[in-house]
Order: sequence, then structure tokens, then C-alpha cells
Amino acid sequence: MTTPAVRLAPGLPGSLEPVETIHRASGRSVWRLRDVRSGRRQVFKCVEPDADPSQRRGIVDEFLLLERLRHPHWVRPLGFHHLEDGTLGYRMEELAPFDTAEEGWRPRDPEAVRQVLGALRLLHAVGFCHLDLKPGQILRGRDGVCLVDPGLAAPVGSTVEPRGTWGYIAPELLDRRPWDERADLYAFGCVLVEVWTGTNLLGEGEVADQIRRQRSVPDLRLRERVEEMPEGLDRAVERLLHPDPDRRPRDANRAWEELHSLAGYRDGYFERSRLPVPLDLPFFPSAGLEEDWRAALRGTGPRRWVLTGAAGSGRRRLRDRLAAVAETIGGTVRRRAP
Repeated sequence: MTTPAVRLAPGLPGSLEPVETIHRASGRSVWRLRDVRSGRRQVFKCVEPDADPSQRRGIVDEFLLLERLRHPHWVRPLGFHHLEDGTLGYRMEELAPFDTAEEGWRPRDPEAVRQVLGALRLLHAVGFCHLDLKPGQILRGRDGVCLVDPGLAAPVGSTVEPRGTWGYIAPELLDRRPWDERADLYAFGCVLVEVWTGTNLLGEGEVADQIRRQRSVPDLRLRERVEEMPEGLDRAVERLLHPDPDRRPRDANRAWEELHSLAGYRDGYFERSRLPVPLDLPFFPSAGLEEDWRAALRGTGPRRWVLTGAAGSGRRRLRDRLAAVAETIGGTVRRRAP
């Protein structure tokens, strides 16, 4: 539910005006913006001046992670902003919820499934897991579906408290056992069950009963419940939901290979036998430069860097990515003659 907009401090580009607050809680808020020149809508996700320092660091980390994920099925960040009252946040394009009745979600035409797994593969490749994957984090973009909001993302295998949305959290996270990218595959299996059956995997009832079902090998009987479910596809989905991560596909690519081979596509349909590729290779800056970027976005770090390196060392690529970050804090990157 949206609420009437309250005043948002100056600091956004002049052509943008706040329309309404979409969500506000615990020092964070999400705003809908309108570009008065083009009429297009954007979303501004921010943390307020009195927010916990960890939240202020988190919004910077979230922006930098999204900025790294140059993929047709990840939402595109449009800029990071410091408002005059100390609010920090980033803009992104506004996307609509996906409709499961649309093409791409049917068992025999799972193009949207391919797109989500392609986006997850890139996220995992840069060393992170989403950890809050659910239908509300999958929206409709220009070229299909887009993943959004990696606000709870964490480095693969790191020590974290159970996080996410109840009904989509992998058992190993709830039990504080070692985990990896297969936790996201479990969550996506939950999404598929909900999309195809209209019900959450855990069903109704007491929490204790839901936990018991979650820790049991699923018996979904999808072929009895879902029209046009190819033989074997139900078993592939059940593998995604196995309580033992070692029994799930090892990664997003293998998950798609299993689902694709059972989805009823004709042989030799090469275009859909591979996951979508990134628009650009992800960039991995050195640890020191990464910390400088984070500090600059928080408004506390250096705003001038000197890049050196021999020909072929990747200096131009680094300069291009640094320019993208500099633009978000009102800076520029200039090439100085040798």
C-alpha cells in the first residue's frame, strides 16, 4: 500500500519529483519518483539520516553490488545520491509485478525460469547469494523478468543469521548449517511451486507442522495438480527443494540443464538450452579500492584517485567503472596526459 508523500529533502536531479512513499520502516524508505520531463517513473530506495550505521553501510553495499551485475535480468541502478539532510540512497527504474499467466512461466514454456536462473548465476559468480528470493523480488522488465532488491545478499558461505522470508528460507540456513548458492536454488523451487500451484510450499497450519514439512523430502505431486506438467519436470523441481543441499543441483546452470531437458523443448533448440549471459563481465576491484568507493559513496572517503598501470593491465576498464561511480557522487574522471 502506498501513502501520500511527505517532504523528501533536496538532492535528487532537478527533473525528478517524489510522488509517494511505497514503503517506510526502521529507518528505510522506498519512494516513487516521476521525471517531470519524460513522465517516466523511478524508484528511490534510501536510508534516513538517523538510521543505524549498519543500514547506511548496507545501502552502499547494495548499490555497488547491483552496479556490478550488468545483466538483462537484473534491475539497473540509475545513480546514488546524498540528500541535503543526510539521507543516502539509489535510484532504479520502476518495474511492474510479473503475471504468472503470461508466457514464460508455463511448465512447457519456462522462459522466465531461464531468465531468473541466468541472473542468479551471475550473482553467484561474483560471490554472493540473494537470500530473499520470492515472487515479490521478481518483476517484469523490458526484456522479460528482472530480479531486484539484494538488500539481504551475503557472501557465499559466510556466517549469517537466518534471513529472508518465511516459506522461502532453505533448511540449512534455519538450522545454521554450512550453506552456499544452493540456498537460492531452494528458494526458487519454492517460487516455482507457488507460481504453478497458487499455494506456498509450507501450506497452512501450525509453525511446527510447516517446519516438519520443510525438513522432509517433498512429495508435491505436481503432475496431478498442474496442467501440462511434463513427465520428470516435477522430479526436477523436487530436487531443488530437497532438504539436503547435496541432493540439489550444484549450481544455477545445472538446475537449468535439468529443468530444460524435461520441459518439453524440442531437441536442438540451442537458444534456450543456455542461460542468458551478462551485458558486461562483472568487475572485481582490489580490496583497497573497493573500500575507497564505499567510503566515497557514504561521503566520508577520498574523491580523487590516480590510476597507473601498463598497457593491457585493464586501466581503461577500471577508469570506465570508476567514472560510473564518480558520477553518482557528482564527480568526474579525467584523463591526464602522460
